[in-house]
Amino acid sequence: MKIDTKRLILREMKPDDFDALSAVLSDREIMRYYPYEFDEERVRLWISRNIERYRVFGFGLWAVCLRETGETIGDCGLTMQNIGGAIKPEIGYHIRRDMQRKGYAREAAAAVRDWAFETLPFNEIFSYMNSENEPSVRTALSWGCRPVDEFGDENGGRTKVFSITRRQWNSLDRELDRAGDISIRRERLTAEEYIDFLKRCNLGSQYPRERFRKRIEMLTASVPVSLTARDTEGLLVGVLFALTDFAYWMFVTDLGVARGFERRGIGTALMKCAHALAGGEKDIAVYTVANENAAGFYEKLGMKYSDDVMQYFKIDWTPWTVE
Repeated sequence: MKIDTKRLILREMKPDDFDALSAVLSDREIMRYYPYEFDEERVRLWISRNIERYRVFGFGLWAVCLRETGETIGDCGLTMQNIGGAIKPEIGYHIRRDMQRKGYAREAAAAVRDWAFETLPFNEIFSYMNSENEPSVRTALSWGCRPVDEFGDENGGRTKVFSITRRQWNSLDRELDRAGDISIRRERLTAEEYIDFLKRCNLGSQYPRERFRKRIEMLTASVPVSLTARDTEGLLVGVLFALTDFAYWMFVTDLGVARGFERRGIGTALMKCAHALAGGEKDIAVYTVANENAAGFYEKLGMKYSDDVMQYFKIDWTPWTVE
């Protein structure tokens, strides 16, 4: 069995993969959330166990290889795991340290996700990790998972559980564009994700304090156009929300880029994708309310100030900044 992606090949493990996989599994930093260390015997058992999984289930963890060279840089695949007392299909991944932060885990996991829903009868696929394992949390979010559970483990820590359902997978839009190594996608955020993003960008002062949490929940759940920009590790670095009738107009309600990621074309790519998604520049007029710091950006996109916009503004508004 083999899965091909743009940059990777996922194939069945074999005994000859020992050296390559040992470099990953014996790395204490990569495996620090495992309850034991991987010596030579455990690495060989890891390989043989997955070979047995292929025979019994037809799937398991596969070797992740670079398409250009064939080099094995880790593993990724689907296994049956005990998650909170129930056996569930789970996507796991381990990538060699020098190959991390290049998007390989996300690329491999998304390919396994697609293969699983296309091939197997599962209606929900999971990913779980130690609650302190932030890179794995970001990776799970980047390939479409959402948080569904959290519980204490036998070692006194906390385990976070994420999942994606078949229905959610069917509604996923594939990658729309890229800004360098940043991936632009149509993706619905949770309120928690967006609030965390507001703390890392300059949009955190544009909302009133009144009923903030409830209104952000309504915004993220309901806005018709929701686009995200994520880096190779799945970190959310850009967001665009917009209203549109998909016929004549689009109003951009929110557009932000995380601090440290400005001037990399992310905002421009988000606007381009949103305009195309709404119907394109031949049919869709674009409006927004821009503060003085953002006006220059919108002007570079060809937008102009308009005198024919009216407003009705009587809402409660206590200024504050999300922190």
